[in-house]
Amino acid sequence: MCTKKAQKKITDVSVIVPVYNVEKYVARCLESLVNQKCDCSYEIIIINDGTKDKSMDIVNDYAARYDFIHVYTQENSGVSVARNNGIAKACGKYVMFVDSDDYISKDFVKILFEAMSENNSDI
Repeated sequence: MCTKKAQKKITDVSVIVPVYNVEKYVARCLESLVNQKCDCSYEIIIINDGTKDKSMDIVNDYAARYDFIHVYTQENSGVSVARNNGIAKACGKYVMFVDSDDYISKDFVKILFEAMSENNSDI
């Protein structure tokens, strides 16, 4: 359920990214997410799964620059719990998961959103 009081409308896509000890990779992941080429609206939900390295310094830097990045913290509980907590915070009509040590192509969100919309499918 969308819990952000400031969010006035539902977002097209919520991208959930669990973060745990990925300081070497998370900047590339976030860079690929913030540079998506799509006409849909999307938010990035970061779930800090109790990371112990400098991952959150990098995440917080991105969150300060982009208002569509939302950061939440939980005790280390694993990727499944982090994803479920992300779903609980999501405002998107559709939900996607991206691992914090991965990066995506610049039209990834667009292609999936169009496919979902045209075929009335879920991701």
